Amino acid sequence: MFVDAQRRQLGDASIGLGGLNVLSVRMREIFGEALRLDARGMILAHNHPSGHCRPSGSDIIATRRLAEVARALDIVLIDHLIFTGEAVYSMRAGGLL
Repeated sequence: MFVDAQRRQLGDASIGLGGLNVLSVRMREIFGEALRLDARGMILAHNHPSGHCRPSGSDIIATRRLAEVARALDIVLIDHLIFTGEAVYSMRAGGLL
């Protein structure tokens, strides 16, 4: 989800394809859409079909890299949420952002 400086929603997009154990996200697509909308912030989300609602090592690495690129473009990565059928994990609340 992409937001303006007052954190009002500008739009959202489904970007990336995943399987049971892997998610492929193209930063070019994410940031292309953010720039097209002139977004000042974004919230990322993905699901864990396994039901395990904790970020994997690759989730953490990818999120930190996304946050770095966002900062360079004057965009705030507000949060990265992980959903399962039973719970939601916030990387911001978990101290990973």
